[in-house]
Amino acid sequence: MPHTPEQQLVRFFHFLDARRYDRLLDLMTPDAYWLRQGQPLRGREQALQTLQGRHAGMRVRHAVTNVVCDDDERDPVWQAHAEALAIGAAHDSVFTSHYLTAYRFDDPADQAPPWRIPGPHKFSVVHTRFVRAQEGWRIAAQLMLPEFVFDAHA
Repeated sequence: MPHTPEQQLVRFFHFLDARRYDRLLDLMTPDAYWLRQGQPLRGREQALQTLQGRHAGMRVRHAVTNVVCDDDERDPVWQAHAEALAIGAAHDSVFTSHYLTAYRFDDPADQAPPWRIPGPHKFSVVHTRFVRAQEGWRIAAQLMLPEFVFDAHA
């Protein structure tokens, strides 16, 4: 069943939270550009290496909200990331922007949920460029830009 770009966003972060990296990477083009935690990742292999380095006891959940879909790259954020715009430029593209709130619990003892945390970990605005591939919409580029980092002791 083909999924819309908005559905693909939700699936992407669901797979990230569940550590289902194979499914997450299937949502990306082979040469995808992913700006994650200030680090540019190029291609599925580099993304997989980074994801496999995540601490096993770290529990993260992402809430995707306020998704806006557009077919226009004139948002200035893309102009600052020309490399990301170049990937898959020959394909039909759709641009999305959404809010992403991350909740994090560092769990050295492998506790069962619910986990008690003081509040959100981070709030970001995420810009994603999808291209239409034979398999459906795939992420060609994603820019995760943090706007708020919350005090853990608040």
